[in-house]
Amino acid sequence: MVNIGKMNLIKYILFLVSFSAFSQVEKVAYPAIIVYQVDTLLAFTTDQGRKLSVLNEERKECIEINKDLIKQKEEYQITIREKDKQLTNLTKVKADQDTIINSLNENLSIAKTQRDVVTNQRNNQRAYKWTAIGVGSFTTLFMSYLFITK
Repeated sequence: MVNIGKMNLIKYILFLVSFSAFSQVEKVAYPAIIVYQVDTLLAFTTDQGRKLSVLNEERKECIEINKDLIKQKEEYQITIREKDKQLTNLTKVKADQDTIINSLNENLSIAKTQRDVVTNQRNNQRAYKWTAIGVGSFTTLFMSYLFITK
């Protein structure tokens, strides 16, 4: 230890007290911009550094979440486009099926009309057949009667 006289010690203590008082009066608000030679520096406290570190990690997390959201949005838009294509295709299929159903209904009505015509012809043929059988039988009986009675 250096042997300093009492007077020098008192001067030294007064110098330190005045220096510390001076430093307390002119406290720098952090973050502070410091120009050192040609560089501009940003000085901040340890607590501010920790907070900046936390904010930086949160920013990185937000960037990742934003990337995921953009990917999900693109996938959603692709899904919507595919759904629209399927909806268009289903609309075309429905229109085709409606055309087929209309065609089948027309064919059905034509078939019913033809069935009615055929049924009427069959009924008429039955009537003609039984009329012919009846007339033929009557004629045969009548001719047989005439032949026998002669």
